[in-house]
Amino acid sequence: MSPLRFIPAALSLALCACAVSPEPLPVRLFPTARYAFFQSPRGGGHASGYAICIDALGRIVVAGSAEDRKGKIRVALWRFEDAGRLDTEFGDRGFAMAQAEGAGRVIEFSDDGSIRVTAFDGPAGPVSVRFDSRGGVSQEREVPDAKTPAAPAPPFDFPLENGALDYGVAASARTGRVLRFAGFVKMNEAVRAALWGVKGSESRIRLLPGGDGGEDRAMALAAYENGRLAAAGFSRGAGGKRRLAIWTVP
Repeated sequence: MSPLRFIPAALSLALCACAVSPEPLPVRLFPTARYAFFQSPRGGGHASGYAICIDALGRIVVAGSAEDRKGKIRVALWRFEDAGRLDTEFGDRGFAMAQAEGAGRVIEFSDDGSIRVTAFDGPAGPVSVRFDSRGGVSQEREVPDAKTPAAPAPPFDFPLENGALDYGVAASARTGRVLRFAGFVKMNEAVRAALWGVKGSESRIRLLPGGDGGEDRAMALAAYENGRLAAAGFSRGAGGKRRLAIWTVP
């Protein structure tokens, strides 16, 4: 039985099934990948990223969820100048939170600079939250007909290598002729965030650097025009709390 397990994510790409056998290639670490972790600014609680986009000015926009001081998991949005530096001109030092509960999984940009986030998993069902260009919340409304985005389907099962027990794919993006996938690999002692590259019948996996909590997962992926990649997800820190994780890969 295939080990493949899919996770809903904001960025998905429909692929046709391809009956080929991939060549196993070695697992390697991305030594030049930059990464950073962020707790919720509202009390230091859980924070996770489930959607990522690059805006017209090259800034990284991440949607997801963050825990407030009352323990509620609310729709959250971050904007970064790069992987480790929040855009202090947006929201509360780069962070904005809505009253709506749930996790942002779809990002849409408007001509007026506003950002619309569609969120799922909250008690009210799917909701749409509009953030203005400065990070203020200008509109929240229920969207009962919204469907959770489907996870992408790789063209073939990826080989399990170097002690990997299982893996999951959450998002995809294309750079030139290479189709990229983001997700995670389960090892004996840890879960590691990972990126795959697929070109023809070959696949190559690269593990992303992570924290010391034993679990890092890449849940969203975006590509710059020059081929660079940006990924978002979460990393478990001290006490098991999720922290927003963001990576950039040259």
